[in-house]
Amino acid sequence: MRLMNEAERLDAMFAALANPTRRAILARLADGEATVNTLAAPFSMSLPAVSKHIRVLENAELIERGKTAQFRPCRLNVRTLEHVATWADQYRHIWDARFDKMDQTIKAMGDAKVADQTEWVRIEREFDAPIDVVWEMWTNPDLFKQWYGPMGMSVPTAEMDVVVGGTRKICMEMNTPERQMSMWFTGIYKEVKRPARLVYTESMCDADGVIISPQSMGMPEGHPDITEVIVELSESGGKTLVTMVHVGVPEGSAGAGGWGQAFDKLAGVLNASA
Repeated sequence: MRLMNEAERLDAMFAALANPTRRAILARLADGEATVNTLAAPFSMSLPAVSKHIRVLENAELIERGKTAQFRPCRLNVRTLEHVATWADQYRHIWDARFDKMDQTIKAMGDAKVADQTEWVRIEREFDAPIDVVWEMWTNPDLFKQWYGPMGMSVPTAEMDVVVGGTRKICMEMNTPERQMSMWFTGIYKEVKRPARLVYTESMCDADGVIISPQSMGMPEGHPDITEVIVELSESGGKTLVTMVHVGVPEGSAGAGGWGQAFDKLAGVLNASA
């Protein structure tokens, strides 16, 4: 087997770490070695599927397999993890600066309540669908792709780890005869209270999820690097009222218009599936 060079090793490591199942496996192994059966227990997938994830981690040298009798338990490869940490430390000063700025922005937003927001885009719409169905439209990536974004734009990528502290990365895309335009957004889930309330941050980013300046994408001066989306749902008579506020996006702006079109698309998807 050909040995990987430094760049190939890093590619393999970060590709392995990009999957939430594999990250969960590593988190379990942080508590000590475990067999494949033990690692598979928390997941609603087949043993062969979990074994494939383990092989990816092993090929990336993030874990090792022991030779205890027939069990071959898995354990973390500490040397490789230290290598990842050493590489990441090169960029710590950049991340620290960005996180400091994020903290300042979020503190300025405060503990936002939908009813308190007056200057930002606010949409209130009733949908003829049960609340659980509408909640799935916001939290299931495949369903989210069907309606999100203004008219004429599609969503080829929706990566959503819908738990508090989980990340999201969305790509909106428009194809015209002249060109293809892509816009990427990333954020973190701050509140996930199924099926009543969802709060997440949103920032423009590149395809790798690195936050970029909104002005570099043509947004006006003063547009914040980090905004916050608050979604509240309530049900009455089998219908669902959705109230959405996007803190940081002014009422009457192009962003507000995009949200209005997205809600129209959401109504169309729900009506078609009724």
